Amino acid sequence: MANQIQSSSITNFLYKWLLLVIGLAAYWFVFNKLISFNAWGNLLEYLHSNYHLFFGLVIIQLIFSAINIVIEAKKWHLLISNSIEQLFKISVVQVLAGCTVGTLTPSRLGEPVGRLIYIPKNKRLSAISLSYLGSFHQVFLIIIIGLVAFFFNDNSYIKLLVKKISLFKSGLFLSAILFIILLFIIKTVRYFIFNIFKKWKRQIFINFKSVSIEKWIRFYVLTVVKYIIFSAQVILWLYFFAPNVSIYDYLILVPVYYLLVTIIPSFIFTEIGIRGSIAIFIFGVVIENDMAIVSAIMLTWLINIGMPTLVGAFGYFRKK
Repeated sequence: MANQIQSSSITNFLYKWLLLVIGLAAYWFVFNKLISFNAWGNLLEYLHSNYHLFFGLVIIQLIFSAINIVIEAKKWHLLISNSIEQLFKISVVQVLAGCTVGTLTPSRLGEPVGRLIYIPKNKRLSAISLSYLGSFHQVFLIIIIGLVAFFFNDNSYIKLLVKKISLFKSGLFLSAILFIILLFIIKTVRYFIFNIFKKWKRQIFINFKSVSIEKWIRFYVLTVVKYIIFSAQVILWLYFFAPNVSIYDYLILVPVYYLLVTIIPSFIFTEIGIRGSIAIFIFGVVIENDMAIVSAIMLTWLINIGMPTLVGAFGYFRKK
């Protein structure tokens, strides 16, 4: 028992340091790219001459973001419908509250906990286990789509990545990615086994069986639709800042970007840096303007995560 506690403490310590190192490295990478960017004047001139298109795109992105929230609320409402009866608007508030708590916790692990707002105490165990089950299915889908996009292209993107950096750095990068994936799997499995499955295994099995196959199919369909909208949002921003790149290139690279963003651990203070550095590395094979890449990712984050996080905080204020 003592050895298990000591091992858990060491793992948590290493995990926290890994988050810090990854975050600092990501910020340094993005900062270094931005200070070496020599076309700020051209970018500002481009925004000034296309401001009508820019604001129109912001409105479209806000509509997409609202649709995403409704879809996520529908998924959540679908999962808990057998055990909890509530109005759909309450599910929307819970999803927004989950976004708020998730943003403040490493790798968004606290999002299911945040959704417990307005859930009766005797139903919270059921609700949180269903939320984690839903998150697991969503992450699984993102990983599968990302891997398919990575391995089933014509390999030209991989060749460009290797050409862009030295062979040694390529090996180092791939080794780091494999290490991060391994750590992510170990951390997730360990967290799931010791914090969730061990305590709530009976409840998890009950809840999993309580959701019919028809509902799981509807859940996956909604997840795919949401994924398509998320991808479209990134592609629209990238195409706005870099219209010379073909849509096909973006369709291949965006799933790979989401794959890496999902598996690499982050925290609120490091998330922007990590997303930006991954985006520069992935989209940099077809876009020379690093500032365009960072701008697209920053705007996507602000609209899809930043704004819902602030709105979700009001749910807790009203609750108190």
